[in-house]
Formats: sequence, structure tokens, C-alpha cells
Amino acid sequence: MSVQTPSSAESNVIIPDERDIVCPNADDYRMSFEERRPKILEVCRAFWPDANHELTRIEPERKHTDSLSYPVDITHDNGGSFDEFVIYLPLDVDMTAGHAAMLKAMAQLEEVESLVPKVLHVDITDENPLNYPYMLQKRIPGRRVAGTFDDMTQEQKVLLAAELGRTYRRIQSVRRDFSGIYELTDEDIDNAGINQPLPSMKLTRYGIVEEGWRNFSWDEVRDSIKEDDSRKQGQVLTRSNFMEDTPGMTARENLLLIFERRIQRNRYLESHEWENDYLEPALKIVREIVEKESNAGVFPSSTCDICLNNPAILSPQNVLVDFDDEGKPVITGIVEWSYAEFVPHFLACPPPEGFWTFGPAYRDESDSDSDSEDESDDEDADCYMPYRELLDGDQPFNVAGVQVKHAFDEAVGEAFRVAACTPDIVFARRYFAVAACQGWWTCDPRELRKLAKEWHGRKLSSSSSLQIEEEEEDDSEEDERALTEMLNMAGCVLSD
Repeated sequence: MSVQTPSSAESNVIIPDERDIVCPNADDYRMSFEERRPKILEVCRAFWPDANHELTRIEPERKHTDSLSYPVDITHDNGGSFDEFVIYLPLDVDMTAGHAAMLKAMAQLEEVESLVPKVLHVDITDENPLNYPYMLQKRIPGRRVAGTFDDMTQEQKVLLAAELGRTYRRIQSVRRDFSGIYELTDEDIDNAGINQPLPSMKLTRYGIVEEGWRNFSWDEVRDSIKEDDSRKQGQVLTRSNFMEDTPGMTARENLLLIFERRIQRNRYLESHEWENDYLEPALKIVREIVEKESNAGVFPSSTCDICLNNPAILSPQNVLVDFDDEGKPVITGIVEWSYAEFVPHFLACPPPEGFWTFGPAYRDESDSDSDSEDESDDEDADCYMPYRELLDGDQPFNVAGVQVKHAFDEAVGEAFRVAACTPDIVFARRYFAVAACQGWWTCDPRELRKLAKEWHGRKLSSSSSLQIEEEEEDDSEEDERALTEMLNMAGCVLSD
């Protein structure tokens, strides 16, 4: 007898009435595996009553960036075969439906469909055996890179890095005409009932995200734009492009427009004018950045490429890897897609430094005790991933790490490498991460203040005396020689 899935025709979701929505506390999320295992088994018995649950296998939780997952093997009554599933628990329970809808949206993109977990069932209530909102997914073969990396040979790690570079190119091959973020459609948010189809997402332009608390009309905000003032201030924003991006926008226009839209919204909403105390100085610096890099040819004057970006791929915790018959690693899936977005290409290029600085093999032994100290003292530790990107990046500590990074760089391509390591573009990415946020945390204004301080520090440094510049040049030449020596030891050949 075959094992039944929760729905043979279409994925489904249980959506509560508004009064039934719950927000379990942190203790519910951090429940031990011993406590949660019988609850998961009860869910399995409800979905697969004819399975042989004496043979049901439930593995301990796997930790991802914003979720836990529990692999489950369901065995046929005769024990002849089994199917593999995953019970997925999000950290932010209010985003359960959004997580499911995002996976549905990503699975509809042909280029990345095979990398996306298939959602079979969603329950965003606590009226279930787990007493916690959850998703049931079809399991993707493979294991997290974070759990297998140290056991891989150096050759496998280098091959994995090249595979990661190709996966980046595959994701970024998905293009759109405008940049934006996904959000649940209003119809699905209001749709209450049992066993409804999975909710849907729509791509909304950055700066005009449909906040749930919104009590104003975007048309009114658009009409409040004073065209003459905009032209005098050198703004990209006009009434015609406030709601719709102008076809053929450049990278410069795409980056500036997100700031200007949000600033205009805050001017209309007097209660949000305080944000502009941070955004307006940030916009001034971003204008300096794009003008400088446009003159240098980094920001071309031609139409900007808008591509898919999934920040979760930055973390080895979120990437699944399997091995073929020859032992070569193959990336089989990415478990997190919650923050997927469409952005100008240069904004989708933070380097995945965790893959060449991850694990004991790639750490500097002299700094082995520094990780825990830095983590406890870092006031921004809870901020979203883009804030963690450094101006100069985390460079490999040894030859093994250099080999891994070089393999990734060669596979991902020159356009990515330029955008990843150009300091001004790193600044632009970090500014964009704050401006694009739907709502601000306390770390957001702090990040803008820190960025402004770093930017002005770099400007002062660039205008310092000739003697200091010569000393810095000597240091950079030493660094370049050291890197070249490491590359030669690693057997890498630098491209001209």
C-alpha cells in the first residue's frame, strides 16, 4: 500500500480566524528533541494512518538561519520502501504563511525550481499536535553543508566552492523588469478557513511595500510630490515613477529611487519624519558613491540588470549538498527563501565568506578563542545578514581557504567578483539593506550612523598627506605579494 501525502492534488494550508492567531514564546521554539519527538510522531500518525510507525524515523533538529527542521522517514506497512519528509518550524511564527507562499512562488521559477523545498501542508495555528505553527515539506536529498564541511576532503571543498559559484549564476539568471520584494496578497491574508490552497505572493516595488498597518493612500503620497522641487534637488523620483519603475532604468536610478520613495512617504506621514534624519544624509552619501563609481565605469550608464537574490545562500547552514558516485559534491537545494528579492545585480553580490572561513580547518588558530568573545560583545549580532558584510570581507586564513575562495571566484564570473570586492559597492549594499527594510529595528539607525562614520573616514584618508599615501601603498604591495604567494602555494593561477 502506498504512503499517502497530506494532499495528492494540491498543497493546503490551515488558516485561523484573526482571533485565533497565536505567538508561541521562545521556550516553545527551543523545546528539546526528546520532548518534541512524540509530538512529531503524532502528526505523522494523523497524516499517514496506514504507515508502519514503529519504523518511523525522526532525526534531531537541524538549525537554519530562521528555522528548525526535522527530517522524517515514513515507512510502508510492509517495510519495503519509505518516503522522506521534513517538518519545518519557523522562528517567527507570524511569517509561517509567508514562508510557505514564498516557497510556492520560487517553485514556479523554472531556473531554481529543483533547489526549492516543495510544501505539502501548512498550519499557522497552534491547534495541532505540535502546539506550534509548522510546514510539512517533501525532503530534498542531501545534508547541510554546515554539518558535512569538516568531514569533506580538500578536493571536495574546492569542487563544492565551484558548484556554489555555478549555483549563484543559476539563481541570478532569473531576471525581472523591476526590483522589489515579495509580500502576501491581500486576498490570501483575508482568506480564512480550513484546507485552503497555499497563499500567493506578489512582487512589490521597493519603497512602496504594502505595510499591514498602512492607513493612507499611495496615490496621495504620489500626488504630494512637487515636481519642481524634485528637479531642483536633482531627484530621480517623479510622480510618474513613484508607483511604477521607468523602463530601462540604470543602476544609479534603481539605487537612488528606493531612498527617495521612502523619504517621500515619510514626508507625507509626519509620524515617520524621524526616519529621514537618517535617510537623507544616507541618500547624500549614496549619491556620492554612485557618481564616483559611475565615473569609474563600475555603474554602467546602460539599463540595469535586475536579478533574483537569495541572501540565505550566504550561510552554510542553509545549503544542502549530496555526493555523486565519484564522491563529487552536488548542491541539491536551499532550505531558506524567505528573504528572496529582485535587485540590481551589484546588490546581489555579497561574497559567501562562510564557505572559506567556516570550520576549524579554515580558522586562524591564534584567534581560536575570539569567536565567542566577539559574538557576546557585538551589539549588532541580531541584525539581518547584510549588515554583517565587511568592507574588506573575511579573507581566507590559510592556503586551504585560498583554494576554496579561488574556485568560487573562477566559477561565479568577473561581474560578480567586481561587485563583491569593490568597497564603494559594499557601502551601497549595506545602505540598501537598511533603506529596503519594511520596518526598522533599533540596529538600523545605528548601522546608518556607523556607515556614515566609515564613509567620511575613508574620504579623510584619501585626502591625507603624500607620505601617508606612500606608506599605505607600501603596505598594500606587501599584502598583494603575500596573497600572490599563498595563491602560488595553493596551485592557483591568477587571471590577467
